[in-house]
Amino acid sequence: MAEFQWPWQYNFPPFFTIQPNKDTQAKQLEAWCLLVLSYCRHRRQYSLDVTDAQDSPLFHNQKIGRKLPLEAVYTVLEELRKKGNIEWTDPKKRNRCLIMWRTPEEWGKIIYQWVTSNGMNNTVCTTYELVNGDDTSSQGVMVAAMCIMVTMTTVSGRCVPRDDDMTEVGGFPTQTPCQLFTAMRNLVIRLGNAANATFNEFVDQYPSSSTGCFGHDFTLDGLMSGLRMPYLNWTNLGEEAKVGRIYADLLTFQAYLSEVRHDERRHAEISGTGSFRLMNSTHTTLERLQHLLTKIRVTAQPHHMCYSLPDVEGSDVMTDAEKDPTGDLRVSRDYQVLNNFRWFLRWILSDVIGFRYIHCTQEE
Repeated sequence: MAEFQWPWQYNFPPFFTIQPNKDTQAKQLEAWCLLVLSYCRHRRQYSLDVTDAQDSPLFHNQKIGRKLPLEAVYTVLEELRKKGNIEWTDPKKRNRCLIMWRTPEEWGKIIYQWVTSNGMNNTVCTTYELVNGDDTSSQGVMVAAMCIMVTMTTVSGRCVPRDDDMTEVGGFPTQTPCQLFTAMRNLVIRLGNAANATFNEFVDQYPSSSTGCFGHDFTLDGLMSGLRMPYLNWTNLGEEAKVGRIYADLLTFQAYLSEVRHDERRHAEISGTGSFRLMNSTHTTLERLQHLLTKIRVTAQPHHMCYSLPDVEGSDVMTDAEKDPTGDLRVSRDYQVLNNFRWFLRWILSDVIGFRYIHCTQEE
């Protein structure tokens, strides 16, 4: 990798102190924003830990003995957030963010221009082609940026979601691309270290990992849109996959779940190897779904993760003959919460992560 060319301001001591004059400060922050984006782009860096970054060459010039204070680092990052170039993985903690050296809209335009120049309009294109195509400037981009690109391109109407199996729902959960990606990626990386675990372990634990990634290709069916990605080798993630503190927080989707309506007179049943009922009307929708998640066991296969859930229609009663062959899950008539949850679970597992087999087990 060629050596990064620092701008002249980097060797100017006052550059590391936020200036009080508003006009001067605006120019200073603009210079810092350009520096952060250029530095991350040069290093192919797609995320930034605030504590680590403060001690890195980006914010610490050892040659002149100057270091940008932590408060000033947050000022720069907040300016980048306003520009749409970063999003916090946890807006409350603000200790780590995704870096987009091009905004999602800019990536969307690049994808659209590439598709148009290659005569691929109105066709199904694989994400692999986007990442590895000879004529695309997004070559080698990490999955994070691809997810955001695809999402934003979809939102802009230039990429039509292809979803042959989920006709009952006509859109994505109402979350930002960063929030969707964070929950999705954390689950995927977690599974690199836990081939067989319950979802509550994913939600509640904070494991430390030196690998955190799969060592093989596996299927990502759909990847949040009609852009198909048949194979993805997680070993290519390199340093980005070496996570130390990862968690999948269902509260990320609270805004979506809060929109779900439920009938307190209804209940869900888990049958087969284990059973329980969600009858307590004081439980919120989110608590009910979290409870259900703790009962679902994920099984890993050698070369892919997969899942199986029965079809659940909100207006139908499923008889024993109509149940999934595994006999794992049944729902009462019009139980819309679980019906919406089934779609949500299918979306996050099938179209994002690539599971195909899920088995309900009795809690030990």
